[in-house]
Amino acid sequence: MWVVKLDGALAHDDTLQDWVEELSTVGGGRVIIVPGRWHGADFIREMKSRWKLDRLVTHNMLLLTGAQYGLLISSMAPQISPVLDARHVRQTLQRGGVALWMPLSMMRDIPDDLTDSTISSDSIAAWLATHLNAERLILVKTQPFFSNVNIAQHIRDGVLDEGFRNYADKLACPVTLLHKSELSRFHLMLLNGSSSDLLDRAGETIRG
Repeated sequence: MWVVKLDGALAHDDTLQDWVEELSTVGGGRVIIVPGRWHGADFIREMKSRWKLDRLVTHNMLLLTGAQYGLLISSMAPQISPVLDARHVRQTLQRGGVALWMPLSMMRDIPDDLTDSTISSDSIAAWLATHLNAERLILVKTQPFFSNVNIAQHIRDGVLDEGFRNYADKLACPVTLLHKSELSRFHLMLLNGSSSDLLDRAGETIRG
């Protein structure tokens, strides 16, 4: 079981179609897609500043942008099924489909660790990978980043959010960052079940 988070900025990029086709063709029975936050996230942050929204309201509104992006992705391929919980994830994978996790179950009535405003969809994907005991976590990025560096450096570079380390430390699987242009590399990884430039739980670069 692989958790693959698609950057919200891919919604404005032609490569999104290529990623969706790849995931729906090769990822059946194995992949859970986590949608990032798309353009609505910037509007919500603007409203947070203007209207002094608390972190709980902001968190719930941001989750809805992920759900909207998820609906967009699932509309692009019939093999991709939106799911709300772990039971439906497993049912979808068992029948050979691709699960797209709708983050609505993470909406909160009271604040908790996940309602922290510094938490991004990368951290939510890491939380889900831990919750599902995933074999691998893939984060597909639109922004350029340096390879062969650890999690701490990615955080300093602004590639990962400040809270990501807390969730990465709980992972029992490797984390791989891929640029949107590395679809062919992802294809080989999925077919071969291995990759290079993986970040382990200590944030060190390892080879697989």
